[in-house]
Parts: sequence; structure tokens; C-alpha cells
Amino acid sequence: MSAIRPAGRPRRPRRKLQTPNPEVRERIMTAAADLILERGFPDLHIEEIVEGAGLSVGTFYLYFDSKADLFVALATDYTERLRSRMSAAYQSEGSPLQRVRRGLDVYLDFVEEYKEGFVYFLRAADGMMTSAGRLSAWTFEVHAKNLQPLLEEAIRVGEMKPLNPELTAQALVGLTQHMVTYWLDNQDRYSREELRAFLTAATAVALAP
Repeated sequence: MSAIRPAGRPRRPRRKLQTPNPEVRERIMTAAADLILERGFPDLHIEEIVEGAGLSVGTFYLYFDSKADLFVALATDYTERLRSRMSAAYQSEGSPLQRVRRGLDVYLDFVEEYKEGFVYFLRAADGMMTSAGRLSAWTFEVHAKNLQPLLEEAIRVGEMKPLNPELTAQALVGLTQHMVTYWLDNQDRYSREELRAFLTAATAVALAP
């Protein structure tokens, strides 16, 4: 995926490192993610992030232009992790719709792994404008485009009704994202198994030829 940045110019220019250390970048991102879950993003200060990472403010600005730049990096990193896992499911063996269901399981596994921050990042991304537009819309589009080729294959082999695959991908990603968010807010009422059964049945009804 191409890199995206927060909208607007950074407050201070960042000196580019010729050989950035990925471990240092990961320490900053991990410390920030932990603090965001604990305190939220708006009131978080860079000084707190680097203190949690055991680094200096100067080191922070070698890797990120701003706090917003760091948030976008976190969101895009999580998006790529999920996209990569779902791509593996989509490209595995089985019929197209079997792989769609496998991708759903991967999605739910990812949500459970990161459920403390999933909804927060999803909602916070809705208010973040970037070089690619609204961050939440960008992440949504990544997953829809990732799913679309599999739906096109399902149409070719007669396993899905000939709906517009782009619109169908948008609808399925939207349904899944909304229902997962609803489930995370209502886990005392619905189990993961109930959520999975609903999404699987809804997908089958929507796509059946």
C-alpha cells in the first residue's frame, strides 16, 4: 500500500533518516497504541509517548512528522495486517464462497485479537483527514478492493448472482464492519458464534445465484 499522510503540512520539517531502525519505530507505535487505549488520542502528548517508549522527543521527530502522522501510521499498519491475513484466506483452496467465509473468520479473529482498540481506532479514523481523504473511508476501500476479485471469480464460476462486484464488495464490507462494531458494544447479548452465523447467512442470501 502506498503511504498516506495527515492532511496539511507538518508543523516542523522532519529530517529523513537514511537507515531508519524499524525496532525504534515499533517502540514508538506500541507505546502510543497502549496510551491511546488508556487515555484516548486527543489529549495525548508526544512527551508521554516517548517516555513510554524510553526515547527522546528528538527521536520521535526522526520517525514521525506529528502526533497525527503517528496515528495515521498506526491505522494504516493495522489495516495492512488485516488486509494481508484476509488476502491469504481469499487465495487459499476451496470455492470462492468458502474463501469468503474463511475471510470472515480471519476478520473476526483479528477483531478479537485487537478488540480493545478496534472500535476506538475505527471511530477516531472517521475524523482524521489524510492525503487519501478521510482515513476511515480509505481503510474501508482497502478491504472492499481486496474482496472484489474474489466476488468476480464467484460470478465467473456461477457461484454468485451477477451483481456488480464493486458494489457488492462495498456492501459486504460495510455490513461486516457495522455488525462487528455493534457486537463489540453488545458482547453481553451476543456471542461471536451468533455474529458469525448471522453474517454467514446474510452473505449467503445476498450472493446466492
